[in-house]
Amino acid sequence: MGIVFDTREDGFRTVVKDYQEMALRFVWGSGERGVSSREAWLNVNKELGGSGSISRASIINFLNAMVDEGALSYTETTGKGGHRRIYSPP
Repeated sequence: MGIVFDTREDGFRTVVKDYQEMALRFVWGSGERGVSSREAWLNVNKELGGSGSISRASIINFLNAMVDEGALSYTETTGKGGHRRIYSPP
């Protein structure tokens, strides 16, 4: 697929969508504690406010893609409902 640059935007948003930037900044801000996809999803939708909402699947797919690219890392935990990833800065 490659990187697509949106020259209508500035800075980080030339390569990621607004909700993706919000998710990355939230995870990066968590430090070593890390965050679950649910926490990232809730935070992004809170930040978006009345301007729309993003599905949890979109957040999960994006966070996993960022792990594959090396922009994030994760640990796996077991809890109620099975395994889950806790995303953190690399």
